[in-house]
Amino acid sequence: MLIRRSILFLTVCLLALAAYGFAAEPPAALAKQPSVGEGSCTGERACEGLTGRVGDNSCIGDFACFNNKADIGDNSCRGHQACQENTGQIGDNSCSRNSEGYSCVGNSGEIGNDSCNGWRACQDNTGELGDDSCHASSIGGTTCLANSGEIEDHSCHGYEGCLLNGGRVNNGSCTGDFACGLNSGRIGRLSCYGARACQGSSDSVGDNACVARGPTRYDTSDACFGNKGQIRSDSCIGIKACYANAGNIGTNSCNAELACAYNPGLVGSKSCNAVEACQRSDGNIGHKECNEVQACMKPD
Repeated sequence: MLIRRSILFLTVCLLALAAYGFAAEPPAALAKQPSVGEGSCTGERACEGLTGRVGDNSCIGDFACFNNKADIGDNSCRGHQACQENTGQIGDNSCSRNSEGYSCVGNSGEIGNDSCNGWRACQDNTGELGDDSCHASSIGGTTCLANSGEIEDHSCHGYEGCLLNGGRVNNGSCTGDFACGLNSGRIGRLSCYGARACQGSSDSVGDNACVARGPTRYDTSDACFGNKGQIRSDSCIGIKACYANAGNIGTNSCNAELACAYNPGLVGSKSCNAVEACQRSDGNIGHKECNEVQACMKPD
């Protein structure tokens, strides 16, 4: 009889401990869920696996915000797979445009407001992006795809603008199709304007430099295409002004069409400001020199 009472007492104790355990650790279904705003997470498997907060009218589309791990603002991540596997904070009105897909897929960088709008814009981005940056053009997207550099406000607008960019881009720069694709150098303010303006550049560009508008948006400006030298502010303004340049260029120089194209040497300040003035020049050029048409150009 004593043994039966002992077994009964032990059973009651075990049941009490089990009940306490369930109460102390609630089931996953009762755990705190991420906040989702009004009109958000609409579409097949949208927000499945979500752990970050989502604002209003965001994550619209099949697989939108699937496995998202970071906070997303209002009116963002709209389109097929938009922000899927995202781990970076995203602001308002970003990663969407006309429900085009794949924007910000796999992004891990912080994205500001009104940025990364267009097909595959900022996909696999790892850099910090400012406001009003990385917008696709009317002919296509992939702006800032696989970017790893810091991009400030109002920058990298155009088809494949800042694609695979690894350099810092300052305010208001890299506007135009392919403008700073594959760039690895620092870009100053209001620079690299025009199609392919600084595509493939590998050295620093100052403020208001490498600027040229093509006759139409489909024509290349190539102001500093393939540049490998340091370009200071207010220089290389004009179509192909410093195309394939490999030398250091001073302030307010090489401002004309083909002025310093294929230049391999040092160009001082306020020099080579005329059409083809220093094209293919093979010597160093000082201050205020070679400011007439083909003045210091080396023939083919």
